[in-house]
Amino acid sequence: MKEIIEIIKQLQNTSSTNDKVDILRKNKDNELLQKVLEYTYNPFKKYKVTEKTIVPHKDKPLSYTSIFELLDVLAKNNINDKLRYEVNNTLGNFVKCEEFELYKMILLKDLRCNISSKTINKVWEDLIPEFNVMLAESYFKQKEGYLNGRNFILSTKLDGNRLVILKRNGIIELYTRQGKLMEGLVEIEEDGEQLPDNMVYDGELIADNINNLPSDELFRETMTKARKDGVKTGLIFHCFDMLPIDEFEKGKSKANAHDRKKLLETTLTQLSLKHIVNVKTLYEGNDESKIMEFLDWAKSNNLEGIMCQLSDGVYECKRTKNILKVKKFQDADVRVLNILEGTGKNKDRLGSIVIQFEYEGNLHTCECGSGFSDMERIEFWENPSRLLNKIVTIGYFEVSQNNKT
Repeated sequence: MKEIIEIIKQLQNTSSTNDKVDILRKNKDNELLQKVLEYTYNPFKKYKVTEKTIVPHKDKPLSYTSIFELLDVLAKNNINDKLRYEVNNTLGNFVKCEEFELYKMILLKDLRCNISSKTINKVWEDLIPEFNVMLAESYFKQKEGYLNGRNFILSTKLDGNRLVILKRNGIIELYTRQGKLMEGLVEIEEDGEQLPDNMVYDGELIADNINNLPSDELFRETMTKARKDGVKTGLIFHCFDMLPIDEFEKGKSKANAHDRKKLLETTLTQLSLKHIVNVKTLYEGNDESKIMEFLDWAKSNNLEGIMCQLSDGVYECKRTKNILKVKKFQDADVRVLNILEGTGKNKDRLGSIVIQFEYEGNLHTCECGSGFSDMERIEFWENPSRLLNKIVTIGYFEVSQNNKT
């Protein structure tokens, strides 16, 4: 492990992604390094260990032949007092050794070298599976005739918190769209015990609308409950897709949308769960006039829009034309008050603009960050006078109120 520790230190000591890739390429044949990286950054291996629960103690000799054997046990089981003891006893045996910090970082799934799965996969293709869900393209951005007589499935577009349920070998884990583990959803976890095993269930988390709230208020209620620390109740998982875990990890399903939807409907109808419900199909066929018909229906019912999914389309873990979002935006002429720098890939270029608009006789401000191309973000950031104090046209769905304004 000493050689691995030195390589990790090299990665930690450079901020350049290209340098990190070079370091990894120089050690491409190091199988132990590959193993350390895979056990650390594989999003599907969760050890349920936190910084607070790590209290090393050496009460007895090691119970496992290697740290990886312990990690396998942690990944396949729910955490409990016995496993927490084994983690701390294992670390306790190495507390005075160089390996201690490395093993701790692996358990916490962060080698503290600011490295991503994409960087690792540049050297070892597909070594680290990426956690991605299927994302929809815009229906109105497709060329005329795109559907061309193909069958499609229409369903309500939900406005909540994207959630994915993974049930593997009887263990249930809930993830956000970004692959972050979401804990405390005890009601949904309890229902999940009845779901078929080794499957992924994709859907939207929405507050139980017992007070018949309009869409904007229901969204705020959902966010409040979903972001609450600890136990989260009063939320419903609206499931719209399911596929085997191994296909999800490979990034593509074998079954088409029609068959997946039928299986999901049959499964949830038989179980009659309280906090996991099926998103019903509004229409399936090839009559494109139904798209506008149901979009008008959605708008009249204060809904965001509808989803149009190709009946023969597979589930793909990326943004795909196999599923299209259909929603009507309204146009508004607004004044640009400020330009804000972005974060992440948008650092050193436009992230969003601050706009001022009139609503019901009063002036309001908010940020608008989507809809810009990469070239526009660079151009407007370098030449802010092209936007500042100018009147621009934006597309919006509705005017809603947050907790303050």
